[in-house]
Amino acid sequence: MFVQIEEMKSNLRKIEEKLFEISDDLFSMFLKNMERSNPKLLETAIDASSQFEIVRKICSEHHKVVSENK
Repeated sequence: MFVQIEEMKSNLRKIEEKLFEISDDLFSMFLKNMERSNPKLLETAIDASSQFEIVRKICSEHHKVVSENK
């Protein structure tokens, strides 16, 4: 049973990695399309993306701290 759980964890990690790859590809396609159609809007999207990444990192660090304190 332990082996099955570890195998499931491994499969979930692989799925998560693949989802990140797909997400990155889709975001890249979105940016290329936006660059062609509306360069000013692209600047806004990049700024928003940077801010989102900062918030994501803060939340991730907060989650680590909360998990460590349990």
